[in-house]
Amino acid sequence: MAINNFIPEIWSAKLFSDFDKAFVFANVVNRDYEGEISGAGDTVHINAIGPITVNSYTKNSTSNLSVQDLTGLQTILQIDKQDYFNFQIDDVDTAQTKPKVMGKAMQNAAVALAQQVETRLSGCYIDAGATVVSTACGPTAVTEVLANIHRKLDENDAPRAGRWIVVPPWMQTVMVQAELFKWTGTPAGTGGAMNGFVGDILGFNVYTCNSVTETTASGSTARQHFVMAGTNDAITFANQIVKTEAYRPEGKFADAVKGLHVYGYKVVQPKALVCATLTESTV
Repeated sequence: MAINNFIPEIWSAKLFSDFDKAFVFANVVNRDYEGEISGAGDTVHINAIGPITVNSYTKNSTSNLSVQDLTGLQTILQIDKQDYFNFQIDDVDTAQTKPKVMGKAMQNAAVALAQQVETRLSGCYIDAGATVVSTACGPTAVTEVLANIHRKLDENDAPRAGRWIVVPPWMQTVMVQAELFKWTGTPAGTGGAMNGFVGDILGFNVYTCNSVTETTASGSTARQHFVMAGTNDAITFANQIVKTEAYRPEGKFADAVKGLHVYGYKVVQPKALVCATLTESTV
C-alpha cells in the first residue's frame, strides 16, 4: 500500500518542488526570509536602512566631516495564512496502481496550494505605490501602456534591473499581435526557466498567469484586470509546508495524506510596484 512506502521527508520535498514549479507571482517577489519561519503565527522583522546623506567636500578646507546617524525602518511580516489538504485513497484500488495515484494526488495538492497563494498575491495591487488609470489595451495601445508603466517605475526611482510584469492570457495575445516579443528563453537575471515566462519586452520580464485579479469593467462587458509590474523588492513572501503526514482514517479502509502550508506576504517597497487597470480591447 502507498502508506507503507510513505517517507515524510521525501514526499514533503517532492511536494515543495512541484509547489514551486506552479508559482508565477511567488517567483517574482522577494523570498529572502523563507528559512526564518517554522509555523503559523511566526513574525519576521525586516530591517531597512534609511537614505544616506551626501555632503560637499573641499580639499584643504573641509576640516570637520559631518557624521550621520543611520536610521532605519522595521517592517513586520506576519505568517498569518494557513491552507491545508487532506485526501484519501480507498483500498479497493489495486496495489499496483496506488503508489502512482498517490504521487499524482500529491502533485495536484501542490498545484492547488500554489494557486491559492497566487490568488492572494495578485491582490497586492491595492498597495502599489503608483497606478495607471483604467485603459483599453489592444494591439495599437499596448506599447504605450507598457511605456507608461515603465515610466511610473522610473519616476519612483525603482531599479531597472530585474523588472517584471504579470499579465492575463489575453494581454499576452495582444503583445503577440503587436509583434512586441523578444524571446530570450529564460528571464533576464534569473539564470533559469520559470513558470509562466513568455518573453522580454521593453525592459520587463513578462509572465502570464490566470490568477491576475479580474473585475467587471464599468459600462462594458470586456474583461478588466489589475495588472502588476515592479521589481522583486516590492513584495516579500515567506512560506513553509510545515506538516505532511500519512495516516489510516478511523473507520475507513483507505490510505490518507494531509499537509499544512503556512505563509505570509506584504508590500514592503510600494514605490517599486505599479498597478495598471487594463481592459481587453481588439484595437
